[in-house]
Amino acid sequence: QAQPAMQPTPALAPAPAPSAYAPAPAAPAVTQPVAPAYVEPASVDTTGRPGVAVNLGARTASTLWVGFDDDVARGGAFHATYERLPLGAPVALDITLPRNAQLRTAARVRFVREPAGTDAPAGLGFAFEALSGEHREQLRRFAEHRAPMFFDEG
Repeated sequence: QAQPAMQPTPALAPAPAPSAYAPAPAAPAVTQPVAPAYVEPASVDTTGRPGVAVNLGARTASTLWVGFDDDVARGGAFHATYERLPLGAPVALDITLPRNAQLRTAARVRFVREPAGTDAPAGLGFAFEALSGEHREQLRRFAEHRAPMFFDEG
């Protein structure tokens, strides 16, 4: 029996050069992680964090702060003080509201306002990390009677 003759393997053609007018390959979709709006309070432990007492009243220099969304729960508390903590420092925030309502929550230093010759007091802005539904409601009611200060988070 005769064997079939071997055929030469065709050479691979080089890939065509990209054209200057060809569309660029699509960039992979980037998904930014989205932090939950509220962390379940039991999941954020305040043990080991330094305690910071903030008294919020109708005429105190300390007050709540909000960003563009005007939501106090996504904002925090401004504490008028000359003491300083580093940005991002975790604290256990002990807030006293009118009529001696008190709440304790985990927070972090979000901004520092230095003393200036203006009417704006020096202090620390704390961002809430976890608020219970009851705490959110207490702060919302307080904000109805005393407008929070605005902090541009940009």
